Amino acid sequence: ENEIFAVGNGKYLKIEEIQEGEEIFGVITDVTEEIRKRREIEYQRDHDQLTGLFNRTGRDARLSKILEECREPYYCAAVMVDADDLKMVNDTYGHEKGDEFIQTFTYCLTRILDSDSFLARYGGDEFILIQQNTSLSELQHMAEKLDSLVQEYNTRTTLPLSYAIGYEVSFQNHYFMMEDLINAADKKMYQDKASKKIAAIRELAPSTHSRN
Repeated sequence: ENEIFAVGNGKYLKIEEIQEGEEIFGVITDVTEEIRKRREIEYQRDHDQLTGLFNRTGRDARLSKILEECREPYYCAAVMVDADDLKMVNDTYGHEKGDEFIQTFTYCLTRILDSDSFLARYGGDEFILIQQNTSLSELQHMAEKLDSLVQEYNTRTTLPLSYAIGYEVSFQNHYFMMEDLINAADKKMYQDKASKKIAAIRELAPSTHSRN
């Protein structure tokens, strides 16, 4: 039998029980480095290298765990966020600047999280936030905080951030399975993106005052 114990100061010991005839021996081995390397490999497997957030593999594993923890995802929300203009930034300023763009937006997102939050990178410029034990009013507050952080950042940069956001929460009498919850939030995110584009076009359109 093998058992591994954490003994403090980040060290791990493996205790093996070896039987030879009628005699039993205990062998203690320091496996700290082995554990460290394994965890490093698991971290790299589950996390996005650029942002440090969970990637698709880590996201799917974490979502499975969330579903195991809560048999029915009541008061659980999905938030979909899409950073605008990443392709433009990459094409105009280069991919290094595009990476900085995503890292900055990631920082803003992490500032709205709490102990019930799970944030992952969903794609190149998309992010997913799963928020447990929440409500629509709390989600609205989180959205307002994100907007405030982004607006504050935009006052001191020549490359402002913009984004679209959509969220949905599952509760009794308004119940979603997790996949449907994410799809509903994604749909609202695209609706927000479309409405902001229309607003931007109207703002840029020339005035149509009648001439005297």
